[in-house]
Amino acid sequence: MGRQVLISPYALTGVVKEKRHITLNLTKQQIESSPSLSSDKPVSQQFKLDYHGYHIHATDGELGHIEDFIIDDKTWAIRYLIIDTRNGLPGRKILLTSQWIDHMSWSESKVFMNLPCETIRQAPAYTTEESLPSRDYETSLHQHYNRPIYWAGKSTAKEHVC
Repeated sequence: MGRQVLISPYALTGVVKEKRHITLNLTKQQIESSPSLSSDKPVSQQFKLDYHGYHIHATDGELGHIEDFIIDDKTWAIRYLIIDTRNGLPGRKILLTSQWIDHMSWSESKVFMNLPCETIRQAPAYTTEESLPSRDYETSLHQHYNRPIYWAGKSTAKEHVC
């Protein structure tokens, strides 16, 4: 019997209901290398265990690690990665959205972003006392990275920190 793995909803590219077929933008190797799903733990706890500490690599170097996540509780997608930038900015935290990930190396525990270190370092600081980012913070974050806002034309999803 095979094992169950976690697959991001962003990997889904199509569904053929009649054939009960789902297509993903992942290779067989990527699926086989995906984190295991443990039925005795909540998904949010598994994210923490599987990805906590993954190092963030910009186009020109490493700048921190994943400390936590903000999960969209409607889609179960990771909305934001909470990054501890202690490698260059002691104690400072920033957010990156999972949609901006270029690729991941499971074997090296690394997440690669197609952004330069300085751009990420200059991102608006995120304080965990806020629990969830405000819409104003999200807007400034997306403007900083010159990226479109995810909520345009959609209803707002309620989110929570894992």
